[in-house]
Amino acid sequence: MEKEALREELIAVFEETLNCKFRKKHYTSDMEAVMKRHGSSLQEIVENCEESEEIKEFVIACIPEYALSRLQAISSKRKRDMAAFDYNLNMVAYFLPLMGETESEEKEELIGRLTEMWNEMIPDAKIAYTSYDNIKGGFGRSVFCYITTAVCGSLGRPDDCYELNTLRHYRDSYLLSTKEGREMV
Repeated sequence: MEKEALREELIAVFEETLNCKFRKKHYTSDMEAVMKRHGSSLQEIVENCEESEEIKEFVIACIPEYALSRLQAISSKRKRDMAAFDYNLNMVAYFLPLMGETESEEKEELIGRLTEMWNEMIPDAKIAYTSYDNIKGGFGRSVFCYITTAVCGSLGRPDDCYELNTLRHYRDSYLLSTKEGREMV
């Protein structure tokens, strides 16, 4: 797969998953639909990374650079912060777990390096990888919030960590201001 085709496919997955709604009743079906459409391409991308360090570096930088360029194009700080939050949630809940569903001995290194680059490039980003199975399983637990599982569980963060405070702020300042957001909360 040529670099431009790799880039286009990665951006297509990122953009498609941005449109997914992170809700219990939709998560599994949304992930399965995206895996069905893009799973073989993602597998090919990961295999290309195994064969070439140059391709691996290109893939690792692709989405962080794309997201950063999109964020820099947003002039309103409030809208940029909301978009950054959406991008972070998308990476944790969809994009990285999709990469984790590929068959590769090197996928964890690839995901780890992609996560590191994301955290360096995206303002206020401190994300970590958690698997599709962990997120899906987090929806079934009544004690733990699925967002905590998705974002903070793998980090071992306390209840007052930056990530949870950010999520609470998003819930209180954005979600609760819309009808759909109030229904979700």
